Amino acid sequence: MNASCHRRFAAGAVAAVLISPCASVLAADGTDAYPSRPIRLLTANSPGGSADQLLRSIAEVLSKELARPAVVENKPGAEGLLAGEACARAAADGHTLCMLDLFNWALLPKMKANLSYRPSDLEPVMLLAYIPAGFWSQPKLDAGNMKELLARVRSRPEEITLGSWGRMSTPYLYGEFFRHTAGATFNVISYKSVTQAWQALVSGEVQSTTYSILAGLPYMNSGKVKLLAVNTAQRMPSLPDIPTFAEEGMPSVMQWLALFAPRGTPPAIVEKINAALARGAYADPAVSARIFSQFSLSDVAGGAAGDFKRFLNDQQSQFDQLLKAADIKPE
Repeated sequence: MNASCHRRFAAGAVAAVLISPCASVLAADGTDAYPSRPIRLLTANSPGGSADQLLRSIAEVLSKELARPAVVENKPGAEGLLAGEACARAAADGHTLCMLDLFNWALLPKMKANLSYRPSDLEPVMLLAYIPAGFWSQPKLDAGNMKELLARVRSRPEEITLGSWGRMSTPYLYGEFFRHTAGATFNVISYKSVTQAWQALVSGEVQSTTYSILAGLPYMNSGKVKLLAVNTAQRMPSLPDIPTFAEEGMPSVMQWLALFAPRGTPPAIVEKINAALARGAYADPAVSARIFSQFSLSDVAGGAAGDFKRFLNDQQSQFDQLLKAADIKPE
């Protein structure tokens, strides 16, 4: 595509309208008729959860902006493998997209030796939202920050519990990281889901875990849990006394949700989808608030597909550092 036809969409910025030079390129690429049928939106999430609801809101935006139905298909199970695999194998024509998170995109290929797809099999379309998370503990645990918590763990190996939801979870990764780098060995208790691990913390069944900051704040405000650190780049303005993971000597990998297409999807189609989302989901702050805030998501992202690719490269580098330090290898 001609460089003059590329558009950059900052979060909250009004998307530019494609003008005649771009239209001629689209016609030459045979993409001027896109979409020609309903769009499938695949997700590894089960129906009803916040990520699933977010994707349904995105589906409404695409349906309106592209004048074709966009239909969500839930493919939970196999630790997120099914949705990514189906997306990677679909025709690269823009009619199949998938919403994946950091772990579907970056962790599975590092943890599964014989994975049927790789990150390179997926074309980045748009970063939808960040999900700031924190390291939480029981208030009864005598630790005001991560350094104090790790000192307690070192003095009582395998006694202090850390709730996880399996090998594909952040608590498991950080548990291994602390064991290898800080000599602090948690007793990692695995649950079926992040929700169950969180409820185990709230009830006092386990003493620590990681979880979404926004979703966890009501429990903190009621005194049921304590927040020790946040994984944002800087301290959160609303929580100025809570240090970041980096300040506590921890790798900080930000969780996110993003839209991908099969590798080989024409750049003009990727840009058309990106532009539709920029117009319909990010241009009006009131609309963005409706789509994202109700799902305990914050730091709405957006932006151009090229910016997203650069972000992914940075994320992959940070993730590789965490896995190397935790001595985690594919199985």
